Amino acid sequence: ALLVVAWLVAAASSVEAFATVDGLLRSFLGKLIMLAATWAIFYHMLGRLRHALWDFGYFVEVEVSEKMAIGMFGLATVLTLFVAVAV
Repeated sequence: ALLVVAWLVAAASSVEAFATVDGLLRSFLGKLIMLAATWAIFYHMLGRLRHALWDFGYFVEVEVSEKMAIGMFGLATVLTLFVAVAV
């Protein structure tokens, strides 16, 4: 999130500052950080969905819950790869 805010602040300040921050975000390291952030967003979104299902009393058995945790990891990875390929 800090890199996105820095990018927006740099865009509002000067062309040179924007070029510096934009270059960082477009580098391999920047892309890797953004990829990890995208995965984290999807993982937490799916975790909230799982907790909402638990609030209604569904899927609270330990075996099912553990399978859902593995599924969250896998689905977050698939969604992240889908977004990475689409961009």
